[in-house]
Amino acid sequence: MHRHRPRHHRHLQGGAGDQFADLPGLRGAGPGSALQLRGGGVSALVRRTPYPAQLELLCQRERAARRVDRSLLPLLAKMPDNCHPMDVVRTAISYSARKTRRGTTIRRPRTSRRRCA
Repeated sequence: MHRHRPRHHRHLQGGAGDQFADLPGLRGAGPGSALQLRGGGVSALVRRTPYPAQLELLCQRERAARRVDRSLLPLLAKMPDNCHPMDVVRTAISYSARKTRRGTTIRRPRTSRRRCA
């Protein structure tokens, strides 16, 4: 039982041909064919990408929808410049989870303040 295994390449050079990429679902059906992504042509995706003005409007709407608690900003400003983005997000979420609807911070029980050795 020999099954054909696709060849994996880091990047596609000089046309896709019958080569397979590392991305699941991205492949070329054969020489001279269009690049396929999950059963549809990649050229169809290009037609659906937003124009720069549309993208800017979308970014503005998304930024307006994201509200940041003003009391969180000094905490984030104190974080080191070389801090990993996931650490910043985790800190912001943890801080926000400790806030009540009135804006006061919930005090943690004394036992949870102890550090693990």
